[in-house]
Amino acid sequence: MNGEEWLTASPYFYPSDSLILNARAMLIHEVAMEKSGNKVPLKYNYANNVLTITLDKTYNRNQDYTVYIKYTARPNEAEKQGSPAKGLYFINAQGKDKNYPTQIWTDGESEYSSTWFPTIDKPNQKTTQEIYMTVPDKYLTLSNGILKESAKESGGMRTDHWVMDKRHSVYLFFMGVGEYVVVKDKWRNIPIDYYVEKEYEPYARQIYGNTLK
Repeated sequence: MNGEEWLTASPYFYPSDSLILNARAMLIHEVAMEKSGNKVPLKYNYANNVLTITLDKTYNRNQDYTVYIKYTARPNEAEKQGSPAKGLYFINAQGKDKNYPTQIWTDGESEYSSTWFPTIDKPNQKTTQEIYMTVPDKYLTLSNGILKESAKESGGMRTDHWVMDKRHSVYLFFMGVGEYVVVKDKWRNIPIDYYVEKEYEPYARQIYGNTLK
């Protein structure tokens, strides 16, 4: 998976001139400091699944900075390196097996989100998130928070923009893609959507029958 990441952080307490991130089995193509829309290249070292970035200066507590990282995630390589979980799963990606749907989904618990984006991959790390997913238009996407925007792209593609503005653990970051049907429900005026494969549409409320209890 090809990815671009904008990570905004600040030191917890002590002044810091570096940022250390978990990044399992990735290809790191570019690291830069984002400033007013411009990218200033940063020095970095990537070894043993750890990305160490030298910042442009020393930052103090509550002093935010934004780092840009261009990378390629390789979950199968992470598995080969002994990781018990891929974190990012491609199901029947080529569509050759008619008995399986074509899907993408993630499972980061407890420290496997770093197989698909560089991060501080610890359960006590809390953060907000935004995810842009560009997929063939026939697929639906799902992520944390709300779908803020969906834009058609050339070549039959579409980009969806999901935003979660409440802080949560890194392992809860989620990305799902597939040929789903959305069955809408409601609990105490709170909208609830069930994402199911087409053949299960008539049975969605039975399958998720305990959701409203």
